[in-house]
Amino acid sequence: MWPKPGWPDESPLRVWWADVILLLAHGSRDPRHRAGIEALAVEVATVAPDDDVRYAFFDFHGPDLVTAVAAAEPGAEVMVLPLLMSAGVHLQEDVPAAVAAAQLDRGDLRWRLKPPLPAAWLAAVVTQYLQVRAEVGPRGRGLVLVAAGSARAGALAGISELAAELRG
Repeated sequence: MWPKPGWPDESPLRVWWADVILLLAHGSRDPRHRAGIEALAVEVATVAPDDDVRYAFFDFHGPDLVTAVAAAEPGAEVMVLPLLMSAGVHLQEDVPAAVAAAQLDRGDLRWRLKPPLPAAWLAAVVTQYLQVRAEVGPRGRGLVLVAAGSARAGALAGISELAAELRG
């Protein structure tokens, strides 16, 4: 079932129907980042078994957008979901530029760039995850929310909103 039971009715996942769901992350020099994105893609594919779920990075390592959709059939719709939590330069400029460049390379695909997930939805997912962890794991675990800064004024408002949602 998609979305998973317990996820908010207003979940943006309800409109996530495309031939290819492409999770777009920043990338990092730390290999653990890539492993986390790969695990997320596997989880999304598990709950959306009829969708072709892939991942790409726009910095540090690949695959890039075009490489990630290399096997996509001409005419396929590619929905790009940026996995960024702040509305900084990357989200406002770099991601749209990466998608525009990919459109030039793979003009035979229908590209659709989605906005990032809203803070309230992310908070609901994190809360659900923590509840499940509390049921199956040791008690007393908490959550530390860490975000990168931005030179863009107001870019971290979404992070503040997410923190407020998580505090309840």
